[in-house]
Amino acid sequence: MNCSRSWLTSFSRAALCVVLLGAGRPPAGAPLVVVYPMIALRGVPDRVGSDIASVVAAELRETGTIAVKDAPADTAPADYAQTARSLGADFYVTGFVAPVGSQLSFVEQLVNTRAGSIVWSNTSQISTASDSRSQAELLGAVVASLSARAPAPSQNAAPVNASAAAIEPPKAPALPRPIAGVLIFEGSPRDLVQKYIPAKVVQTLHSRFGIDASVIPVASEQLAEFGPLLCAQTGASQLIGGQVSVSRVNGEMAPGAEFDVSLRLSGFNCADLSSKPRSFSTDVQGGDGNTAVGIAIYNALKGYLARRT
Repeated sequence: MNCSRSWLTSFSRAALCVVLLGAGRPPAGAPLVVVYPMIALRGVPDRVGSDIASVVAAELRETGTIAVKDAPADTAPADYAQTARSLGADFYVTGFVAPVGSQLSFVEQLVNTRAGSIVWSNTSQISTASDSRSQAELLGAVVASLSARAPAPSQNAAPVNASAAAIEPPKAPALPRPIAGVLIFEGSPRDLVQKYIPAKVVQTLHSRFGIDASVIPVASEQLAEFGPLLCAQTGASQLIGGQVSVSRVNGEMAPGAEFDVSLRLSGFNCADLSSKPRSFSTDVQGGDGNTAVGIAIYNALKGYLARRT
């Protein structure tokens, strides 16, 4: 069976190739994962999202250390978390797939069922469903790491000081972190606005502002069609997109060339997507490309988030 043809015609064939490989039986107490179909965007057939989910589920089963339950048919994205809980799952897998040239952008997300928050996300480009196997292998390693149990205490371990344990103050429960979805930006060059800037926004939100975020391969003009679905799928409270313009100072491209960056962030409230988005603009003049873009993103996010408070 040939599993290497174009993505539009061979996803079902590629998925079948993986499923037929078989799987081992997981041990008792193995983490339980539900894999939902990937949401197909921007003209990608729905079956492509289902084929990718089949490959991911098969690869997780193949580990022999992860239990996988099939998602009930026609489960609405808004019901993913509750359905996974009802199945007794520890995690569920969801994501998006959208065309990027002759390939597909595949966004994979792992959600902690109990907390209802995204604990891992990854974006890759694939040509066939079987290409998602490497991402599924990485996902399996993440699930195993998150599910690792602390080792049982040794029989020779020193006894616990009961009085000390009794007076130790209880730990406060961790507060949920706000979640954002980062859209494709408008502008040029293409790789910058579709890949680098969304990934850099996610990184900056997490490291500088304590906000969990993931890239969603959708442009802001498509929110009228996909916005409610994306918010429900990711659990995001806001979707962030915008426009960017990067130009070389004096038009020269040489070692040490400096760049000017203009960035406008637009934030959409998932509670009311029909309302006018909040925006913040910033300009950075001079500096090498990555540095100038990084400063612009930080300044724009800082200003945008300050306006939301």
